[in-house]
Amino acid sequence: MSLHDRRNTSPNPKNEPKAEPPLQVLLRRLTELRELINKLPVPARQQRQLTYGEAIGWFTANRPGENAATRGAILRASLPGDRVGITLAFLDDAGQMLCDSQGRPCASQLTVDELDEELADAFGDTPLLIIN
Repeated sequence: MSLHDRRNTSPNPKNEPKAEPPLQVLLRRLTELRELINKLPVPARQQRQLTYGEAIGWFTANRPGENAATRGAILRASLPGDRVGITLAFLDDAGQMLCDSQGRPCASQLTVDELDEELADAFGDTPLLIIN
């Protein structure tokens, strides 16, 4: 086998796309989750401010009973009128969004005017927080 032949049989040829980084995969999945939640007939809850404690408290109060949830995710999106869209979701070991027995996401969506300083600092410049 020549050197040229060995290069063409490598396990990752240059013409194959590289795997997405895990954070990008999770962000893409959470964006898909937001789109799914937006299709639900129940409107998002609206409140003036969301605090870090309230966000974490949602995960404690709404943890699915089957213990499949290993993480939580909080996705932030800018909305018209300087509002903030927040999606809170439970994830499994593989980073997949959990759904209940009827296929509904184990998630919540709300719209707020602002985040408290602690939650805003936790987000920094990213749209995603992972809660372990």
